[in-house]
Amino acid sequence: MAVTVIIATYTANLAAFLTVARMSSGINSVEDLANQKKIPYGTVSNSQPESFFEFSKIEHFARMYDFMTSRNTFVETSEEGIQRVHDPNDDYAFIWDSAVLDYEAEQEPCEIMTVGRLFGKIGYGFGLPMQSLYTERFSLEIMKLRKSGEIDKLKRKWYDGPCKHQISGAVTTAAGNTLDFKSMAGVFYCLFGGVMFGCLVVLIEWCVAAHKEVHPHKPEGSYHFPFNLLD
Repeated sequence: MAVTVIIATYTANLAAFLTVARMSSGINSVEDLANQKKIPYGTVSNSQPESFFEFSKIEHFARMYDFMTSRNTFVETSEEGIQRVHDPNDDYAFIWDSAVLDYEAEQEPCEIMTVGRLFGKIGYGFGLPMQSLYTERFSLEIMKLRKSGEIDKLKRKWYDGPCKHQISGAVTTAAGNTLDFKSMAGVFYCLFGGVMFGCLVVLIEWCVAAHKEVHPHKPEGSYHFPFNLLD
């Protein structure tokens, strides 16, 4: 019962800690952007992301498009958007292609990061003529490269930089909150303490049992004496 109470108390405290940490960590998702008006956000004008927001049937995406339109937070190029994020005097969140943003977040001076999950996913591809003889060959070779891990190696070669950040789809200056070992250390301490306590109890019980076997208890008034049934 005591162990259950301790574990329940620790779990409740850990949940409260993570909730407070997340609340104080700024923007952590595209939904957070949609639900606030303090930090302006935008994307490149006349681009695919703008069209995505404009014609989206999802309520918070449509609301974000209205915000960007009313505040005129669009930029002309992706370079301009990333520069606004770098500007310490301009609180701005830039929404753009995750491949571009992931690369920029890995480069010095390590001032920006990507947060949240990907949305509006679209793939890249090679444009070939209809019924091209190379379509199947390209597809098979790409599948082989992906299966062998070569594509991942190329991504690490060209993307990995001096800055390591969380991958997502919108660049902000707010740090995301993750559950690291330090936050979970108490769980391992409790587990280790419980194992040690259990081992101690087993050792004590073993010592008591061994002592009883070596020195058996003789009830008072009971005696042992030899006798011969043939007499």
